[in-house]
Amino acid sequence: MTLESMTGYSVSEGGVILDTPGKTWQWSWELRSVNSKGFDLRFRLPSGRELLEPSLKKNIISSVKRGTITAILEKKSASSEKKFMVNESFLQQIQEIHERLKLEGTIDGSTLTLDKLLMVPGVIEVEKTEELSNADNELINAAIIDDFKNTVGRLTAMRCAEGRKLSIILEAQRKELSDLCTEARILANASKHKYRDQLKNQISSILEADLTISEDRLAQEVAIIITKLDVSEEIDRLSLHLETCKELLNSSIPVGRQLDFICQELNREANTLCSKSNHSRLTAIGIDLKVGIEKFREQIQNIQ
Repeated sequence: MTLESMTGYSVSEGGVILDTPGKTWQWSWELRSVNSKGFDLRFRLPSGRELLEPSLKKNIISSVKRGTITAILEKKSASSEKKFMVNESFLQQIQEIHERLKLEGTIDGSTLTLDKLLMVPGVIEVEKTEELSNADNELINAAIIDDFKNTVGRLTAMRCAEGRKLSIILEAQRKELSDLCTEARILANASKHKYRDQLKNQISSILEADLTISEDRLAQEVAIIITKLDVSEEIDRLSLHLETCKELLNSSIPVGRQLDFICQELNREANTLCSKSNHSRLTAIGIDLKVGIEKFREQIQNIQ
């Protein structure tokens, strides 16, 4: 299995022949999916189709678990279905009023042309469409839901295709971070002996100075110094988190939130590594880790 992106887009067009002779009902679906911290589904349905929303939602939540999804259903009417009529009674009233006002001298003697009359609101009317029967509505609703399933399938396919590309990028970034951890481990182990010798020399100097320091106090101070210098635990945790990332990147379930949380832990360990290090190259590795983790996290924001 591969990762699934939260970015996707799909469109479709459909139509159904109704039981009423000579009538069809056509539509188009448009689905858009973008990044989101959770799951947000928004429908825009034409008048009379709002009751389809629960069924449509049930179909998409079985395939999409995260992201902001906008689903737009648009009714497409053939030009032959639209019938216009001129409200002649209203048109005659306008003409009579115009003639009367001209005779009274209220307006000038300009002539009313047809193009001016047709621009008056209410002169041209669209005939109301005939009400659909229950049988026709059932046919339309069933066909819309069926087409929606196919459109969701194409949306998911696009999200998966982008997820495969992201998976390659993320694994390459994870590998770079893992290589930095390996270099940090080698450097830390090599430096450990150097710091140990320095510490021995410092302790010898203290003992030779015949200062009044108890052995217990000296042991505590040595333990504190060793703890401050030792970064092996931070490197171990960084490596462990990166191995977990590798497993999640090959998972068959949504892992975006888990990866985002692990990035926070990775960044915290990298910060600690930088603060504890007193070696310039080790500090540089810590900074490179922080930069790489941020790039890794940015890519993860698009993973479901």
